[in-house]
Amino acid sequence: MERGYEYIALTDHSKGLKIAGGIDEAQLERQGHEIGKVNAFFAASGKRFHVLRSIELNLNPQGEGDMDADSLSKLDIVLGCFHSALRRTEDQTDRYLSALHNPSIQILGHPRGRVYNFRLGLTADWPRIC
Repeated sequence: MERGYEYIALTDHSKGLKIAGGIDEAQLERQGHEIGKVNAFFAASGKRFHVLRSIELNLNPQGEGDMDADSLSKLDIVLGCFHSALRRTEDQTDRYLSALHNPSIQILGHPRGRVYNFRLGLTADWPRIC
């Protein structure tokens, strides 16, 4: 708020990413209730600030998410992200296109999966994907 922002999104990892402590549908719903209380507090205080309900949805190599579509429909923003099979050298365009056809996803997060000086990231036809 001090920076003049009006929104923030909480994007915990989804349940398929156990190593990152991914949350499941029940935890996501509880988080949503807490966010609702925070937003009500801001509104009652006259503050122009809103916490968006969102998640970083774990995508499998076929571009499918690991959460129930009904749970995702209650969110403001869903980031679709690949977290596995990130060292493949063949073209990965098809899996990105599959993910982008998922009606629950609004943003494709860290698309290349690159880690500087560690992992080159995935190769795909980026103009086609964009």
